[in-house]
Amino acid sequence: MQLLDLSESEKEAAPPESKRLVDLASPELRLTAAKPQDGPDKVVPAETKAPEKFTAPMGSPALQEWTVAINIGCHKGGLKEATDDKMKMLEELAGTTKGKPITFLVQRVMPPADPLEGQAKDEKPPATVEKYLIRDGEIKKLSTGKSRGLVEDAGSLLEDAAKNHSSKKLSYFMLCHGMGNGGLAGDSGKCRVPELGKNFRRHLDNSGKKEIDLLNLDGCLMAQDGVLPSLQLVADRLVASTEYQCVARPATIFSGQNEKAYLAKLIDNPAISGEQLGKLIIDEAKKGSNDAPSDKLEGRNDTFARTGTPSLSLLNLKTAQTPFTESLNNFGNALSEALNDQKNRKTVDSLIDLTPRFGSDGYDSGAGAFQKRDVKSFAELVLEAVDKRTITDPDGSLKRATQSLIETRSKLVEAHHGYHGPIDQSHNARNHDYDHTGGISVFLPGQLFRSPEDASMTMTHIGRLIKWGQAPNLTKALTVGLIEQKGREAAESLPPSEQDSLKPLAAAIVKLKAAESGSDLAFQTQVQAVLKEARAVENLPWNKNDSKKYTSFYKEQLEKAWTEETLPGTSSPGWIGFVNKLKK
Repeated sequence: MQLLDLSESEKEAAPPESKRLVDLASPELRLTAAKPQDGPDKVVPAETKAPEKFTAPMGSPALQEWTVAINIGCHKGGLKEATDDKMKMLEELAGTTKGKPITFLVQRVMPPADPLEGQAKDEKPPATVEKYLIRDGEIKKLSTGKSRGLVEDAGSLLEDAAKNHSSKKLSYFMLCHGMGNGGLAGDSGKCRVPELGKNFRRHLDNSGKKEIDLLNLDGCLMAQDGVLPSLQLVADRLVASTEYQCVARPATIFSGQNEKAYLAKLIDNPAISGEQLGKLIIDEAKKGSNDAPSDKLEGRNDTFARTGTPSLSLLNLKTAQTPFTESLNNFGNALSEALNDQKNRKTVDSLIDLTPRFGSDGYDSGAGAFQKRDVKSFAELVLEAVDKRTITDPDGSLKRATQSLIETRSKLVEAHHGYHGPIDQSHNARNHDYDHTGGISVFLPGQLFRSPEDASMTMTHIGRLIKWGQAPNLTKALTVGLIEQKGREAAESLPPSEQDSLKPLAAAIVKLKAAESGSDLAFQTQVQAVLKEARAVENLPWNKNDSKKYTSFYKEQLEKAWTEETLPGTSSPGWIGFVNKLKK
């Protein structure tokens, strides 16, 4: 999970009610089940089906409907409050499992303590793993042991759940940081997705279980094309997000997924299938804010705060993943052929930059590797360009490949939550409604990303001013505000001996503010005057030095991204062939 925290200024501005509602007095979980309470945290029974009467002994695995393995793999990286909340949530739900044919096997990775003063870094002990069993209204701590690394910790939990706590249906929830094709990370290390898939397959074979009915990667950016083939080996259905899943501090306001709501409904309706559970998870995401009380969100316009996650997908790995991957291959091959025409290449370049992108705003945040774009939007843009003949397609092969991709994607994504509403720029959300996106992303680097020399300019203070000033979607007030902000940043960074250099720019910004209430033409004219002065400042030595430094940085980022996103076995070779052909 790529954590999106409240900034320091946001924390200070947050009302007192938004602070953590419950602090665990001890890191150890209380081992007596909490009873449901009336109030905001009251467990709501399922709407349609009454709980099944279950009186048979809970010790009979064959009579269990569900085993849910929950791997809480991140504690550090800003997630301590979130993991504490998840453990508290499970404790509160435990009492509702009394007499129900459902078992929760919970594993929590606890990071090693920081080295003592004078202690060598490599002497730090490994992370520890705590395991808990929740069944028939009780919580029991099973063990505490040393971590064996992210992959083996995750796999051993799966085998334990499938073999020693067997039920008719098996679900696996994995909370950790996600980078899509780039892999997963937690307190016990990192791993590639193919590595995780092979490990899961081995542990399932050891248990005698064929597959996971529903795998939920409760982290960021994991609904990407290269993730799917590896997990098809082990799971029937997958829940994942193309975008960040957010955890805000103070916690308990919202979290990426509203586990408490959908697990409570699973407990009340244990007969549902993995597909139905996946759709239930998506339905909860559509409600937004994880049902956070409205007073906790009053005055907040943060898209992520109001949605928990702006995008969440249920993917059919069992029957739809292979056709999708094959069609993506064919689409990539057809695009590679089209790039041989320079006119087509220019059009494709422009379409890529129009395609919604997920993750941080690349160069502005320094996370240059995030160039994950919505495959549905891109395919629709290509199809429109072919129909308008701005991309030549003499034999119709590109059109056929594009139509096939659009069709197979619709079958792959069985359910999708996409936030519809104003997008707040404070977390670098892209300028699009997520409900128009397709629930699966691909590595598709834009022109700026492929040109480190051009990209480096955007990292200098004046470069950012130029970039924001040219953004066509900004309102007058937002344009003025951003230019003032970037102008102040530039002034603060400029050496005192160079302060006079900013006087023409400062004067132009003053005139821009005056033009804000005037005509559009007068306003745009003054914007251009500001940009002209900004470009003049861009040529100062301090900015040139910054550009040189950032060019080197982006070249490193470029190579890292291509390596992480395009390793064999991570994505479709035909698609990666097209991506590699885009390189300048």
